Amino acid sequence: MNFRNLVKSTLFLAITLLSLISCNYILENSKTKSELTKERLTRIQTNKKEAKLLLSAAKTNLDILQLCKELQYVEGDSSIASLAKSLEQTHIEISKNYNDLAREKLISVPSQTNTIAKTDIEVETSLKEIITKINTQIKLLDTLANISNNTAFKTLAAKDSLKLKTNKNKIMRVLHI
Repeated sequence: MNFRNLVKSTLFLAITLLSLISCNYILENSKTKSELTKERLTRIQTNKKEAKLLLSAAKTNLDILQLCKELQYVEGDSSIASLAKSLEQTHIEISKNYNDLAREKLISVPSQTNTIAKTDIEVETSLKEIITKINTQIKLLDTLANISNNTAFKTLAAKDSLKLKTNKNKIMRVLHI
C-alpha cells in the first residue's frame, strides 16, 4: 500500500509539473507572438510613413519642375530663364533619385507632370512659390530621415536637402532676399 501511494503521488506530481510547464510554454509562446506582431505592425507603419513622405516630396518636386518650365518661357530676362534651366536640371536629378529609391523600395511615385507651361506668369511670385515648395520638400526629407532607420532614405534626404538648399540660395540671391 505504501508503494502504491508513492506511485500515485509521484504520478500526480509529474502530471501537475508537466501541466504547469506546458501552460508556461503556451503563455511565453503567445507573448513572443504578440511581440513579433507588434514589431511587424510598427515596421509596417514606418514603411507607410516613408512611402507617404517620399510620395509627397516627389509631387512637390514635380510642382517645382513645372514652375521652372514656366519660368524658362518668360520673355525679356535671360537670367531668369538661365536660373530656371539650372533649377530644372537639379530637380530632374532629384526626381531621378526619388524614382530610383522608390523603385528599389517598391513605392509608386509620379515621375512627370502632364500640364502645359503657362507663358503669362509673374516671375517674382513664381520664384517665391518655388522657395516655399523647396522649404516644404526639405521638411519632408528631414521628417523622412528622422522616422526611417533605412540608410538609403537617410542618404537620399541628406544629399537632396543640400541640393535644395543650394537652389533656394540661388533664388534668394536673384530676389535679393
